[in-house]
Amino acid sequence: MLILPTFSITIETIQSYIEYRRTKEFFNSIPMGELLKNGFKENLSEKESKWFMSKLIIVGQFDNYHMICEVENGRLRVIAKTNYDHLDTWDDKDIDSIQQSFRHVRFEYDGDGIATSLKVSDVKKMTYESLVSHLKEFVKMLRKLKVE
Repeated sequence: MLILPTFSITIETIQSYIEYRRTKEFFNSIPMGELLKNGFKENLSEKESKWFMSKLIIVGQFDNYHMICEVENGRLRVIAKTNYDHLDTWDDKDIDSIQQSFRHVRFEYDGDGIATSLKVSDVKKMTYESLVSHLKEFVKMLRKLKVE
């Protein structure tokens, strides 16, 4: 009775540690490391998981938006902590037309705000300037959606 739970907790701990190390390496590599040099800070998420392990995230301000960067399922998710309740009153066509004008920047609703995501492998190929450009386009889209 003790072997199976101990084994599964050990495996989960090892997997969490490996994920933590990979995320830390990714955040310290270019272009993410440049964000850390320009005002963003490493932090641990306060979200509870199945095993109560915290995830490594980076947080900071970008163009007057509080941003959270996290790695999830091979994707970098950049979450702008915003209130988007007013978007419920918008017509889907209006939101779709705004998204069409920002083809390469997509957004999704998140419990903390509105997020955009990129594949980690694509981010690793980016320069710091191209990452900042992507974030600026994301902020332009948020402003066009009147999200503050």
